[in-house]
Amino acid sequence: MREGYKSQHSDRGDGDRASFGRRGFLQGAMGLGLSLPAAAALLAACSGEDPEATRRTLRFVGWDFLPDTIQTHLDTWAAVSGGTVELEVLPVTGYPAAIQTRFRGGDRPDLFYNFTYLLGQFLENGWNRTLNDLPGVEERIDALYPGARSRFVTADGQITSLPYFSAVFMNHYNAAMVEQAGFSGPPQTLQEYYDQCAKIKADGISDAPYESSWLNERIEEYLMATLLGEGITPFDDAAQPVFADDPRSVDVLEWWRAMYQDGLTSPTILTDDNPELIGGMTQGTFAFYAGHDYWLKIFNDVGGPAAADLRMAPMPGAGQTLLAGEVVQMGPDLEGTALNDAWDLLKFYTGADNDGNFTVPLTWVEAAALAVPYPSFFEDPAIQAAYPDYYDLGVITSEYDRAGTPAARALSWYQGFQVKVGERVNDMLAGDATPAETVANMADDAVELAAG
Repeated sequence: MREGYKSQHSDRGDGDRASFGRRGFLQGAMGLGLSLPAAAALLAACSGEDPEATRRTLRFVGWDFLPDTIQTHLDTWAAVSGGTVELEVLPVTGYPAAIQTRFRGGDRPDLFYNFTYLLGQFLENGWNRTLNDLPGVEERIDALYPGARSRFVTADGQITSLPYFSAVFMNHYNAAMVEQAGFSGPPQTLQEYYDQCAKIKADGISDAPYESSWLNERIEEYLMATLLGEGITPFDDAAQPVFADDPRSVDVLEWWRAMYQDGLTSPTILTDDNPELIGGMTQGTFAFYAGHDYWLKIFNDVGGPAAADLRMAPMPGAGQTLLAGEVVQMGPDLEGTALNDAWDLLKFYTGADNDGNFTVPLTWVEAAALAVPYPSFFEDPAIQAAYPDYYDLGVITSEYDRAGTPAARALSWYQGFQVKVGERVNDMLAGDATPAETVANMADDAVELAAG
């Protein structure tokens, strides 16, 4: 067991963070080797302030995944730091609407979970505090996998958040089915994916070899993962939909249409949700599932006659894989001692703590194989030991090395684009549009939504 977390902020001062005089004093003191809290305490002593008199209870809002564990982490931080924090838990179903409604109504929690696709909207509305002026934040950003940076930093350099968890898209497959069909390993290209599914079905091994979560609200994520895998740039630095200029984008949608219309997918793939895909993989109904890497643990935890045969491999294609995950943000009204406390808690919660231990992320690995996108995370012996034996961390880290995410996915208009992608792909699979028309329509949607 690793040593417990030690806060750097047990004795803090307060004051106006916007004051140039105060900021200059703190920067000068830190330049002499003092930590931020020590410098703040020195300033408070010189000014006659009582740091504890100005301290207040922080408010932390999260969703209902392991709420007791969240509370334990907050209690751990409070016990060591001397701060206080209250937890409010909202259902993850409906969380985006609920948290936005609260902010529109004037509620301002100090720290809160958020979905990446809401980052642009929160930034535009002034609902979160950017992190650029906080000590050590640049080092945390620089320590990320390069492909993760755009999830937390805007194109103009504003640091909006730090990671709650991350995952990469992987190809989950039934090794026994693949071998029974005469293949030496999982597919490495989209054509091989089609061919293996066709052979598995023709041999009577599975009537529906391929499964993914193609619900309307999730199809966009699968589109991005497939485009990236084929080496296609979905959006350029100006958030223009340059996927429409790459003829391979039409090939990707041709593959999607063929998989669906040729009966190689679950017949209900457009409406299948978690219970269907979990049951289908663990019971041996499906041979393949494309999704986040944590699904392998879910399948094994649920169990079933096929669970022991399930493996994980890179997504087909020689390009990138998609990096996904959600974030923790700071509220906009923090200052003084509350700001110091919130920053200390945010660091503790989202990566290595002040002793270099991944105290909080370790529990998410143990519970659900959730990661944070730092190479040092996967290099940590405690993290390595926490992953189940059926995880090949070499495969996962190689995927993180090549993972990326379009920066456009964090812009305020992008949520509307996600909805449009679901509609467009459904129309194509129903035969109401060709792949080429679908690519053009999606590009037009992106341009129109971005223009407001």
